Amino acid sequence: MIIVDNSLCNIDFTENTDEKNIYDYAVSLLNICVDYIETDSHALKYFPNDIDMSSKFIFRVEDVTDLLTLLQKDFAYVVLPINMISLAKNFPASKIIIEINAENIKLDELSDDIETIQNSECADIIRIVKDFQDEDCLSQFITDYKAKCGIILDICPLNTSMNGLISAVDAYCADAEMMTLSFAAKHTFTPLEMFIAYLDVFFGMPNESSVTPRLFSAASCLSEISEYAFLNCLHNINTILFNDAKPIENIDVENIIEQRPKAKNEKSFFRSKALSQFIKNNDVDPEIGESLSEIIENALPNIFNPEILKDYIKS
Repeated sequence: MIIVDNSLCNIDFTENTDEKNIYDYAVSLLNICVDYIETDSHALKYFPNDIDMSSKFIFRVEDVTDLLTLLQKDFAYVVLPINMISLAKNFPASKIIIEINAENIKLDELSDDIETIQNSECADIIRIVKDFQDEDCLSQFITDYKAKCGIILDICPLNTSMNGLISAVDAYCADAEMMTLSFAAKHTFTPLEMFIAYLDVFFGMPNESSVTPRLFSAASCLSEISEYAFLNCLHNINTILFNDAKPIENIDVENIIEQRPKAKNEKSFFRSKALSQFIKNNDVDPEIGESLSEIIENALPNIFNPEILKDYIKS
């Protein structure tokens, strides 16, 4: 599955945001199974001008003025809303994602829009943005779509009804080709870190060692550009990893696997103001607080690789 993160389109950046820390955050996202990073004109201004974005970055067009950016810089993909589909052929250097906002449309009523996109012969990917409900039968829609349409389908599950994670897992189990999520999201989009942590804990990441420490590394980088989003991220990870109400049961040996981590020693680790606030506001168990502090303190030097992008985003 191709994973897109669109958090840069949704973050309220702090005054501390600069070229280095937004670059570090982008690297950390690619280190947690993200294939493409979606950005918009607001986030783009924080990146160095000499970064090559033609390999791992997607540019989101929200206004006609954004089209000027495409005359100056190349991206791996360009996202256009379906009402701007007529402009797609003007940018042959970039692959095109046509986005359908299906919030007020049932999935079985999207056939006309999908046919319009197919007939345009300009779309490489069709993105469906929607708060998927049970009656939408997302998994069946994905199966039917793949049988009828040769264009890659990108599922972007909204979280306005707080069921985005369920929809993301449904799409994953239905072998969706692509999914767009948002690191540290709170309400509108489905949090990427919850999806990754859920797969890690309940499925086991395919061909990967545990990715959970890298989630904390990305959270640490995020704290440099948005403290509010950083707190959202820790809350989201905590919901999956440290929820004692959802123990994992190993059916082979009929026992319960304890999810709560134990502190390795009595050492007190450095805590940032944001992390301390998170621990206090969420009444986090002291032992879990120590574990969080240890993971975040050790994540960057042990896991974070600032050279990961050197082959494709440095000119």
